[in-house]
Amino acid sequence: MYTAVNKFLKEIMRLIKKIWLMCGEEINHNNLVVILTALAIFAGFWQINTIQVKIDTLQSSIKDIYSHYNRETFCKEISFEKNSRGENVEVMKLKHQPVENSVAVWEGAMSLAPIYFNIIGDTIKVEGNIGPDTIGDCGWGGYVVTYVSLD
Repeated sequence: MYTAVNKFLKEIMRLIKKIWLMCGEEINHNNLVVILTALAIFAGFWQINTIQVKIDTLQSSIKDIYSHYNRETFCKEISFEKNSRGENVEVMKLKHQPVENSVAVWEGAMSLAPIYFNIIGDTIKVEGNIGPDTIGDCGWGGYVVTYVSLD
């Protein structure tokens, strides 16, 4: 498309140069400047329209991303493993596989830094402070996981 636009603009410039040379007098040059100004304004509106189309496309893409945004809460459906240091690791299975680097994990009211959890496929392993005996009534708030799914 850009090559067609470039060819079109080059043809316009060729015609403008030809007209400029045909206009010998000063008054004719002033008229030509007015015509060129009008063409520049038209080209500006064309550029604005092109930018608006790109913004609309970007807005549609952002809406599409947020339509895949998920939020899951875990409390009693957490299983446990031991890590290499003998500490509890909470294991949670997500409904969907998340996009890499889109996952946020909250332990109760505290946001966890990514260094405290690992994501393998649709499973999250959290090195947290919760043990099997703490799960009980979920008074601690549970885990809330937000992410963008690949589905």
